[in-house]
Amino acid sequence: MENHQFIWRSARLDPSSPLLMLMLDPGPLFWLYWTYAQILVFAGSFLLSWVAIYEPQLYRGQMLVLLAAGFSPWLGSIIYVMGLSPILGMDLTLLAFIISVVCLSWVFFRYHLAELTPHCPRCDGR
Repeated sequence: MENHQFIWRSARLDPSSPLLMLMLDPGPLFWLYWTYAQILVFAGSFLLSWVAIYEPQLYRGQMLVLLAAGFSPWLGSIIYVMGLSPILGMDLTLLAFIISVVCLSWVFFRYHLAELTPHCPRCDGR
């Protein structure tokens, strides 16, 4: 536990839950970092949404799956921070990353994401 308590004010084990959970009380720097991280994730999701809407049909499926991959940990984080987890104190963000890995694997193998070269109409040599 840090002495300054800027990130975590306190940490304790909660024996009353079905699993022995570490209960953390966030401090002011936690909220600052968490807000900053949520803004960055929202900005990335907005850019992917923009591409999914305005790019050709070829990229739309990829972008929707990438949005699902980014949305699941974001949702898990919000559920944890708001205290809505089914098991009090359980951080669902880590479990949500499993969904992200499945989505990313799907995009890489189904859509060959790493093998596609983006089309640039201005770069056709005209």
